[in-house]
Amino acid sequence: SARVILNLSADSFVLCKEFEESLPEFFIVSQIQLNKCVENDEKIIIEKAQGKKCPRCWNFSVEVENEEDICPRCKKVIA
Repeated sequence: SARVILNLSADSFVLCKEFEESLPEFFIVSQIQLNKCVENDEKIIIEKAQGKKCPRCWNFSVEVENEEDICPRCKKVIA
């Protein structure tokens, strides 16, 4: 899965920050990172997701420590 890094101007950053929790689902990726940058330096970087794959949802998370562990999102859903 992928990790999307969005380097955004101040206005775009504020808008995306409001929806940050939903952005991974919107982009169908495991992780989103939002960064502020200067107006003309906006860019999108796509790289391999960090962490390990959750055996339940198959999303990658740095909080999955072993093959039997599940990600925080799945723990919340199961609870």
